[in-house]
Amino acid sequence: MEYILLNKNTGVYVKYYTRINFNHFVVDVSEATRFTYKKAEQHRKKFKHPENWVIKRIGGKYGNRKKDR
Repeated sequence: MEYILLNKNTGVYVKYYTRINFNHFVVDVSEATRFTYKKAEQHRKKFKHPENWVIKRIGGKYGNRKKDR
């Protein structure tokens, strides 16, 4: 399962560049960096206001598929 970080207030996602240790904030979810839950929690705690960031699940067993109704 993969997780991404979402800002509650602005609606932006984190794109993290590991080579230069830099956070970039993007609007498109497909550009966001995928983390494991443990890494996402560690990364969230490094922000000045971690309470403004939410860890969202992407993919996994059931994915983000639409329900048939």
